[in-house]
Amino acid sequence: MKKIHLLFTILCCSILFTAAKGEDYCQINFAETPTYWVKNAPENWSEVIAGNAEKVQIDVVKGLNLDRIVGKSGNSRDTGVLYFEIIAEKTANALLGIGCDWYFEAAINGQTCYSTYDKGNFYDKMGFWNHTFKVPLKKGKNLLAVKVKRGVNSWFFCINNSKSDYLLDYNHPLTPVADFPEYAKRNGGSYEIILLGDVHYDGEEYHVGVDKKKLNDVPRNLWAWKNTMPRLINAAVARKTADTKAIIQVGDLVQGDCNSGSMHRKMLKDALNYFESKFDSTLFLSVIGNHDWRSIDGHKAYDKVMFPYYSKKLGKKINNRNFYFLMDQDLYIFADFARPDVKIIEEALEKNPDARYKFLVTHGSVLPTDNDKFDWYMFGRDDKFRNYMRNLFLKNDLIVLSGHSHTVEVIDCVAAEGRISQLICSSIWNPESLIKSKLLFNDGNLYGSRQSTERMQKRYAEFKGTIKNYWRVESAGYFVLKISPDGVTADYYAGDNNQIIYSYKLR
Repeated sequence: MKKIHLLFTILCCSILFTAAKGEDYCQINFAETPTYWVKNAPENWSEVIAGNAEKVQIDVVKGLNLDRIVGKSGNSRDTGVLYFEIIAEKTANALLGIGCDWYFEAAINGQTCYSTYDKGNFYDKMGFWNHTFKVPLKKGKNLLAVKVKRGVNSWFFCINNSKSDYLLDYNHPLTPVADFPEYAKRNGGSYEIILLGDVHYDGEEYHVGVDKKKLNDVPRNLWAWKNTMPRLINAAVARKTADTKAIIQVGDLVQGDCNSGSMHRKMLKDALNYFESKFDSTLFLSVIGNHDWRSIDGHKAYDKVMFPYYSKKLGKKINNRNFYFLMDQDLYIFADFARPDVKIIEEALEKNPDARYKFLVTHGSVLPTDNDKFDWYMFGRDDKFRNYMRNLFLKNDLIVLSGHSHTVEVIDCVAAEGRISQLICSSIWNPESLIKSKLLFNDGNLYGSRQSTERMQKRYAEFKGTIKNYWRVESAGYFVLKISPDGVTADYYAGDNNQIIYSYKLR
């Protein structure tokens, strides 16, 4: 397919000025904007609008599938250019958001103002919130030009006004408070949740045809699933009572590393069948982890198996790796930590402001765990959204249930903005010694102490004075969450031990 070049022209658009942080911002009415596209844009694409344009329609909510304009799927690396002619009544900034599969470079009046050409869009779920940035406008006519390069899977583009909140200074520290907040007794019933961490369900048959050099974790998994994992799972089953409403597994349900999508689907189905047979009729749910799609065609395989599974178990259609539901009067948000859907998370919180307790279930943590993979947490690599989402979670008094780090941790962040209590669970029991639960930390002042580089310390400095508890053990086990009008308590069991090792009051 020939290169496609796209032209969007905004003629005499409506500009509304609002105050934000002492600056004037303008809002562009994209819904009423006539839209055009042309082929063969000039070399000076960022400065000149091509003349031979044809009118097309853009949906400001759903975005625009550029492949549909040309009537067929494009080729990887096809390039196009979009132009927006903006008439501003006075000098001001616009707050814009763009999502594009897969690369884009934006220029205002010939000067580059944003680019994703180095890393791509980052998010699989395209939305204008993917990348937010300021566009400086001068009084009169301005030309916003966006060069887009197609990805492998699609050619999708969306643009809209952004929220100023998304552009908060992400290095701004929180304001600590002296003590934990006091909570009054809440309404609703009482029930229990069994929380499992990473389990890496595995077997030799799933890795036929895979280069053995890429299977570093498999010997660990095979040993564990032969020697220790059945003991741990049986111990968790023994903790199930008539009050147990669900078993929640926090990602890396399977090891992945399969040579085909069909084998990955089999691995997922076998894991689901195993846990459902163990816990009988009790609801079993797993959030997506990085290993749950780590195979050839792993993402497609995950969606094909898990979307119907979620839909059946929850009694509503699920077609996104990010979704939410109510259990009793409590909100549960399941989020893909590597590709979180901001709009779904916002929607869940906005539609359920009066939920008794709000849980975010995600594989990678929200508060960075103190290890060598510190930035592989939700929004950890996204400077634009990390601070915004952290403050949103604080304001909603969120309880985070996560895994990924292969440690067992409690991190409690209490600030003037609110509270986040984070529980990290690991259930991959290898070696045998992990049952001993070696205590590493039990002091909030030690949070971030294992990091030495300036870059790492800046991230942890964001939480200075707000970490009221940081408890961490090298262990493998499971939690029983007791949820009632009196609060939420997490009881930790190590390995197949039938005694509570540690109990923590989350609310």
